[in-house]
Amino acid sequence: MQTLQFYFEHQPNSHRIAVLTLSIIIFWNTENIIALNFDYRKWRHALTNSFFTLTDAPVQFLLGIVLAYSTA
Repeated sequence: MQTLQFYFEHQPNSHRIAVLTLSIIIFWNTENIIALNFDYRKWRHALTNSFFTLTDAPVQFLLGIVLAYSTA
């Protein structure tokens, strides 16, 4: 476990994001394959969540910058 922790402590953020994104894609597809049921409501819900995530991300980014400057 310490080896895995050491590995991720010394990787750039882009690599961490890539690993997280890839793992989400793998688990999402595994869930669909195992269920053998493509529930279209699930996809609609995922698209709704993606919309809210993409619209909320810039706001959270700006608030993070404001917080960082206000605490410095």
